Amino acid sequence: MGPTSHKVTPGQLDANRLGAAIQALEGVKGAAESLGAELDGRLVLASTKDNEYHAARDRCFWLNDAGYPAVIAKVASVEDVQKVVKAATSCLKELKLAVYCGGHTAMSMVDDALVVDMSGLNSVDVDTDAKRATVGGGCRIQDVDKALEGTGLGFVTGTNGDTGVSGLTLAGGFGYLGRQHGFACDNVLEAQVVLASGEVVIASDSGPHKELMQGLRGGGGNFGIVTRWVFRLHDVSNCFGGLVVRFAPTWSASVGSLKKWRDGVKDLPTPVMSAVALPGRAPVNVYLGVTFEEGGKDAKSATELKGLKFTQNLGGWFGLENSLKKRDHCTDAQKMLEPMNQPCYRLVSGIALANMSDDLIEKIITLVRKDCPTKHCVMLLFKMGGNANSPDSPPSVLSHRGADFWILTEGGWAKNSSQRTVQKVEEWMLLVKQTLMACDGYDLPYPMWDNIHSADTPDAHQAYGGAIKKFMLETKQKYDPSNIFSYNKNI
Repeated sequence: MGPTSHKVTPGQLDANRLGAAIQALEGVKGAAESLGAELDGRLVLASTKDNEYHAARDRCFWLNDAGYPAVIAKVASVEDVQKVVKAATSCLKELKLAVYCGGHTAMSMVDDALVVDMSGLNSVDVDTDAKRATVGGGCRIQDVDKALEGTGLGFVTGTNGDTGVSGLTLAGGFGYLGRQHGFACDNVLEAQVVLASGEVVIASDSGPHKELMQGLRGGGGNFGIVTRWVFRLHDVSNCFGGLVVRFAPTWSASVGSLKKWRDGVKDLPTPVMSAVALPGRAPVNVYLGVTFEEGGKDAKSATELKGLKFTQNLGGWFGLENSLKKRDHCTDAQKMLEPMNQPCYRLVSGIALANMSDDLIEKIITLVRKDCPTKHCVMLLFKMGGNANSPDSPPSVLSHRGADFWILTEGGWAKNSSQRTVQKVEEWMLLVKQTLMACDGYDLPYPMWDNIHSADTPDAHQAYGGAIKKFMLETKQKYDPSNIFSYNKNI
């Protein structure tokens, strides 16, 4: 999948890519069928006639990322994962191995590959007394939120329920609870991992695989396939938040409003998280605030909360919406950004920043209001810091720990758009990335959303630096010396 992958109209197929997948399967079809007979789940093979194949491959969140694998292994057990990994190093070694969980990356459903579809491993077991959850490696955020309903507990995760828990956690993972309790990966107590050898191990901070545990915290899929997580849970009974939409139709009004937000969130208390959505070509700045502090029963009293006073002074011409209120974390707050995160045709990238200058704010608004090629683009700015930057965080390979802001850029286009439109979106995405990098931004080493780069041209060596890169290379050599797990930001 390249940076301009452009999915055809639904109902049609890319005959060339499908043909290549079928051809890749031909030499190993017998071995694949033998593997399928051994699985608790089932194997789906590339075919021009099998509707199950096209249903299985066409499930990526970003629709343009749906590739044409030669084989899709819909695993139903840890033993299935072991068998598939062993096959990938022997009878199916001609096929590259990829892993599908939530499908929010171009590296999950790869052309001509052997894809491990983890979606069947989606069990969730909640221990309210111990405040921990055991989560299957194929779960999505919404699966865990559903299991936590009514418990008053939540887990540190992202803001889009469709996202795969594994991909997000392996990337670090930041959401509403991040400033208070750190990254998602900081809240992992242990992980069950299938290694390149097919062996199953338990990684934790105190066991024999503590360096593997460190590598899983930010190292992506470089070291193995996580089949089960154990997460620490936190009290979320005092969740309060919502959206504040400011009408800012001019460039100067939007710039002024964003500056007020930056200044207002400068010294946020750790229980508070805030973000901004800047929709492409739209005359609004959309602000989000969530707090887990005591107090506040309505929008008026919420502004008196220590951490949400900034919502009173966000500039623009006037307000269009203020939905601040007490919310249930799992059933309500976690879904606030869903309208801005629907399956579509989109390229995505993440950049971390140590600060946000006036000059950078002006450039961001120019990118969104003047340079943006379609109305399907958006920039999301998250305030980081707090305990996500704590020096007492568990060992990890997160090179962006310490960043004050994180900017997620999504460049989208409508169905049936011309290839030239797709190209313009890609050009804009690269312009955004270059602009932010020039302002002392740094590329997230394993952004789960970054599908600008194709899987065979990763930039992990640029993103990971110094001692972190050295540690990752040593850990990779220990756990996956043959680089079986290569469809990731590969170290």
